[in-house]
Amino acid sequence: LLGLMVADQMQRRRLDRQEFWRIAGGGGDDDLEHSRKAMNQGILRLREAITREAVKTDSETPTLNFDLVQVDLLQALQSLREADAAARASAWVRAFAAAMKALEISRGEVPFPTLYDNFFEATREDFEDQLRSTTLRVARGLLREADTASAEALLTRLHGIMPEDEETGTLLQKALIALGRRAEAERVRMRGEVG
Repeated sequence: LLGLMVADQMQRRRLDRQEFWRIAGGGGDDDLEHSRKAMNQGILRLREAITREAVKTDSETPTLNFDLVQVDLLQALQSLREADAAARASAWVRAFAAAMKALEISRGEVPFPTLYDNFFEATREDFEDQLRSTTLRVARGLLREADTASAEALLTRLHGIMPEDEETGTLLQKALIALGRRAEAERVRMRGEVG
């Protein structure tokens, strides 16, 4: 239930009541009444675990009270959205800071690591795709602006999170070579061949 409330907040269009109930009830149950009851039981247990005031039930679906609760994943997503907006405005200093913050918050940890429902899988993939594409967009912009050191910092962090990503590895190699760090670039290349 906690994961579902977080995943719901990550969507551009929030889940409606029936969608929320179905996922909270286990995904495939067509008995909405059973799903609703399962969700209500989950809310009671969650409130016992993190305090009653931390879960709000005054809207169509339950939500966390963000005056009392902080969620790293949502902060990382907000930073990615800020980085994307700054990149679109060619505000590369702001874009760099926001993208780096998102990378630092996410730390390469898998969102919803024990939740395998298709909704969670899709939300996880969306987040990882946004993390990758936004970071690469900002890094390319920084390279065009000749801020190679900042681009390298972002790419190194992203490469640590997604070492198998060829595009990230190639761009990181170019940045390292431009900084006169050919041996490091060669090490990135060799790690890519081994993977």
